[in-house]
Amino acid sequence: MSDYYNVTTNNGDAAITAAIANNTKLNITHVAFGDGNGAVPTPSKTRTTLVREVHRQAITKYSIHPTVSNWLIVEAIIPSDVGGFWIREIGLIADGVLISHGSHAPFFKVAETNGVSEFRLKYTINIQDGGVVDLALDESLIYATQAWVDDNYVPRNEIVNDLVTDDSEKPLSAAQGKILNDQKLNKSENAIGIKSIENRILKPSEISLGVQAYFATLNSDNSTFYCDFLSLNGWHEASGGLKNALVLSKTGQSLHHYQAEYASQTWTIKKQIAYTDSNITGNAASASKLQSSRTISFTGAATGSFSFDGSTNPSCVLTLANSGVAANTYASTIQIPSITVNAKGLITSISQQTIRSATTAQTGVVQLVDDLTTNDASKALTAAQGKKLQDSKLDATSNAVGTVMKDDRTLLPTELAANSLQAWFGTYNSDTTSAFCDFITLNGWNDGTGGRKNAIVFNKAAEGLYHFQSGYDDTSWTVKKQIAYTDSNITGNSASASKLQTPRRINNVQFDGTSDITIFDSTKFKADGATSSVNDVAWNAISGVYSKLSAGDSRTVVHFLGSGSSPALQFLTTYKNGGLWYRSARDFAGFEEPFERIITEKGGSIQGDLSITGNISSNGFVLLNGPEAQFRHQSGNYLFINGGGWGVYSNNGMVPLSVAGGGTGNSDGRAPSAERLAYSRNISISGAVSGNANFDGSGNINISTSLQAGIGVNQSFNDLTASRVSGVVYTNNTGKPIFLIVTAAGSNNTALVHTVDGYQLINTNESAMRTLSYPVPNGFSYMITAATINKWIEIR
Repeated sequence: MSDYYNVTTNNGDAAITAAIANNTKLNITHVAFGDGNGAVPTPSKTRTTLVREVHRQAITKYSIHPTVSNWLIVEAIIPSDVGGFWIREIGLIADGVLISHGSHAPFFKVAETNGVSEFRLKYTINIQDGGVVDLALDESLIYATQAWVDDNYVPRNEIVNDLVTDDSEKPLSAAQGKILNDQKLNKSENAIGIKSIENRILKPSEISLGVQAYFATLNSDNSTFYCDFLSLNGWHEASGGLKNALVLSKTGQSLHHYQAEYASQTWTIKKQIAYTDSNITGNAASASKLQSSRTISFTGAATGSFSFDGSTNPSCVLTLANSGVAANTYASTIQIPSITVNAKGLITSISQQTIRSATTAQTGVVQLVDDLTTNDASKALTAAQGKKLQDSKLDATSNAVGTVMKDDRTLLPTELAANSLQAWFGTYNSDTTSAFCDFITLNGWNDGTGGRKNAIVFNKAAEGLYHFQSGYDDTSWTVKKQIAYTDSNITGNSASASKLQTPRRINNVQFDGTSDITIFDSTKFKADGATSSVNDVAWNAISGVYSKLSAGDSRTVVHFLGSGSSPALQFLTTYKNGGLWYRSARDFAGFEEPFERIITEKGGSIQGDLSITGNISSNGFVLLNGPEAQFRHQSGNYLFINGGGWGVYSNNGMVPLSVAGGGTGNSDGRAPSAERLAYSRNISISGAVSGNANFDGSGNINISTSLQAGIGVNQSFNDLTASRVSGVVYTNNTGKPIFLIVTAAGSNNTALVHTVDGYQLINTNESAMRTLSYPVPNGFSYMITAATINKWIEIR
């Protein structure tokens, strides 16, 4: 018999017999899974439940065995996100009753949300009569054979969702296919130039990847302020920076740089670009009218005059001199007049001339054809048919709808094609890491004789427009010039300004040009009133009298600024003779110490040591607030007085008052020695070792001790092999450390792992038996996972 099999339980035999006898159905609904409580159980007909059930799964599919009609094959699938348990036993459930019990090779079912740990079980049972079975299937699961899935479906993680993977065996996602359809030109379209699209309400969100041209309005409002838009979008989503557009007015002479966020509906940044010949405040190169109108007169063959100031288009009625030619009509359908004109441009004679017919060999009158089917070399095509050809045909030099922007973040001048205009998505320094930019490159000749290569560069990370240049064969952009907006700051000199951008200090007084300032002579002491009110006076402030602000009042600081090692001195005083303080600075370090109080006749407190070479006289008491008063000699000896007594100390320690002098030989009445203690004391030992004894000093003592805790103390060997289960966490709650001795082995499917309180002691898949022994402190958890546990002993 196989190591793993199933049997019909007694309850199952009874249920099948009853169904056959009563012509009823046996409703098999679920498959139960159990972990056998740590061991693979032997299938038993007497079981009514699994040894320990860990999961119950609805039946997915069933079928009659292809060769044995009484065998029923039941299948169930445990989803990927269900798991975290061992499977060692299985059972079939019909009408809530266990009708079959089987063993299963140990298998640990993990729970994974990414769908890679699905478990499928195929279970065969002998039911004697397949007609009595009615299975309830889980219709929420769709079942297919693995072979059918392999032949008909591609795994979702095999679908490539980018355009850089080079793999001939994997399919491309529909999203990437849409990007190709939206962003690539058809083969029949010509990308040599750009065709302008009419969109008078153009929004930034409508601009696709690449360079495009539009006929639009200045504010995208369908007004009559017509403009030509050259849009640049060098990246396919917002991480590539802002969208750019170069806007050229069609109703006036102006040039603008528009920018917007990637998905914006409006152009949020609009900057007008200055021309090199612009002059905003100086003399104008042109004007709408002349300041003084002028008279324009005609003389000679024609006479007349008119006043002109440039504000409107003028007109003048000229009077021509008589040329001698009679007024008449000098032409017919196929005749033209032959006109004689003198040196002054006047007609002096006219005669009729018949127009000859045109051929391929001579000029003349020709008949027009208004279709594109006539094949006659002697006839001419109408302008209408020429317009039709112009509108519907695209020649080799015409403009396409747009041009593709190439992604080249290390763009060099040597990469530009000759005689071409190109667009690129690159970086400012061609180093892949600097700011993203849109490049329009222009290379109008095929060698160095045509001059430099040019590029207009639009910053995509911030406002900025640049003109790059290089020699024809240069490998880097040698000239980089920023183009100014009309409101830009410039680095050149300005003839005048309303204020300084950065205020400057004149004799330490701030000045930005917006108002006049008053300068004081910092070399003189300013004592004609308060110099300033401040929170504190800096060491290098000008000399003067300052009001120092504090909580509830102010204090006066007299400040003297000098030089050298002590460059500044300050005196501070409070109101009503409340005290006088001083402090001084050092070099350029400033004030390193706080203000110190100057003691006056009124008194005060001294915080530091005080040295006096003369006598100290006092008409009152000498008080000390500390716990002990001392009178010291420079040799180190001193007298002391405290709340408990008084005494003398020398370099050798305390000198008690002698018995001969009437004392006890010490300052607190203690005897210098004794044969025993007046009161015996108990000396006790506690902890891992305990013991105690009484001691009065009359003799030596011995303390008998005993161990209270430790491995082996009041403990015994316990064989727990039968009750311990692999993968179960246990905790030492004995109040003492215990000691484990375990012999176990791992396998390819199950690693041998010993863990104590989260720390792994071993982790191996070796199948050889290993014996490990180690202590487990009180309160620590421990767990052993193994394919086979041969012996589990605990000393506890």
